[in-house]
Amino acid sequence: MNKFGLPAMIVATVLASNCIRIQHDITLQPVHVTVEITLKIDRELQNFFADIDRSASQDSQKKEEPKKEGGKK
Repeated sequence: MNKFGLPAMIVATVLASNCIRIQHDITLQPVHVTVEITLKIDRELQNFFADIDRSASQDSQKKEEPKKEGGKK
């Protein structure tokens, strides 16, 4: 190669690389996040209804217990 061959290729490569254009389009879109907090509410409702069920079952047990008949007839 002659003296100008390698520098000419380097200059041609640099000039060719300057012709390449890359354009990026960035669009921001809103993000909708739905968070459902049902675990805590479910536990609280279960505890609430469990208390009601316990008190109702205790009331029904008191009603079902037969009175002891003892003493004189």
